[in-house]
Amino acid sequence: MATTLKVTNRSPRQPIKRLPTSIEINEKTTVQDVKEQLAKQAGGWDPNRFGLFDPTTKKILKDRKALVLN
Repeated sequence: MATTLKVTNRSPRQPIKRLPTSIEINEKTTVQDVKEQLAKQAGGWDPNRFGLFDPTTKKILKDRKALVLN
């Protein structure tokens, strides 16, 4: 089952060009998978430069092997 993940720029003053507005993920997608997918769609950025932010806990997801949908 695919789920849509909303993507936004953290800094509106320095936006990332070609960053997609949303990406499709499934229940087995990890944090590292999302970073790699964003890097590829943003035009070859380093995946380690991206951070995933959980809006409910207001913290950055640091464990790259953690599942996104959990």
